[in-house]
Amino acid sequence: MLIFKNNPTIIIPLLIPVLLLFLVLQAVNAGYVSHTAYPSSINKLVYKEYRVFFLDYCPLCKENDSLVWNIKKTFEGEWTCKYCDADYCAVTGYDKTKHPRGQLIKKDKKYDKKTKKGKKKVKIAKKKDKKKDKKDKEKIRN
Repeated sequence: MLIFKNNPTIIIPLLIPVLLLFLVLQAVNAGYVSHTAYPSSINKLVYKEYRVFFLDYCPLCKENDSLVWNIKKTFEGEWTCKYCDADYCAVTGYDKTKHPRGQLIKKDKKYDKKTKKGKKKVKIAKKKDKKKDKKDKEKIRN
């Protein structure tokens, strides 16, 4: 602390890399929002945590940079438009009304926390099916 009290100009060179890093990180995700949440609209999804990326745009009021995370503190989590107060499911992106008026635009990248385990199970199941197919073909040949 004595260094900073005696020479306050040292702080500026230390803050520049931090500010640049902040600006770079903002540019990478500019225009998109994401958060970990549970499905809250009517759908056939398994009730577990999902992480989905959406364009930061409200399809109802047509405003950019409008989505705010879980203002109402719902358990599942939801995106709310700060201009028209529309609520959206954080997983499906559908407007949370009886008859949805709009849907958020999804980014191609989706992330599910349990995906790795699910993929392994699918691969194992496919290998078993291939072995059964080989045995069936051998029985037919004999």
